[in-house]
Amino acid sequence: MKTSFILIKQKLPMKKLTKLLKLLLLILFFELAISSSLYTKTKTGTISTYMYNIRNLNKGRVYYFLIKKMKRVNIKLNQAFRIKSFIPKKQTHYIKFKNIPYGEYAIVILHDMNHDKKMNTTLIGIPDEDIAISNNVKGGPLGGPKWDDAKINVNKSLIKPAPLKVSHMYD
Repeated sequence: MKTSFILIKQKLPMKKLTKLLKLLLLILFFELAISSSLYTKTKTGTISTYMYNIRNLNKGRVYYFLIKKMKRVNIKLNQAFRIKSFIPKKQTHYIKFKNIPYGEYAIVILHDMNHDKKMNTTLIGIPDEDIAISNNVKGGPLGGPKWDDAKINVNKSLIKPAPLKVSHMYD
């Protein structure tokens, strides 16, 4: 209250008063813009499905993880957006990823039998451990499957992609 009284008492010229009001409005505008952006919540969803055909129970560790868009799907834990793991006790396991920001992802499953946290391959590049990729797509001679074949679009609160069949690449 005192501040407004002082401004009026000093009888600022209209030009200075206009500039001061513009400055105050600009400050108010930026304050509102910053505070509203802090409270804007990113839309998120949940991915819920299951994997089946798991073998070698009680051996190794099964990693299931989400990766973001890339040319071909790579089975590398260090590229995971979100990762979970468990020791397999039964042939089926439910998968749930919560609070996933809207966008494109692929689900990758790796049964890491030797606990080295990577997919081992034969000399010619064929996976030596059990794997699965969303939409049950397979890789080709040039690496993992193409992104467009494996992607899942998270664009609503609950996404239920097809169950993932774990493939046994060796015997």
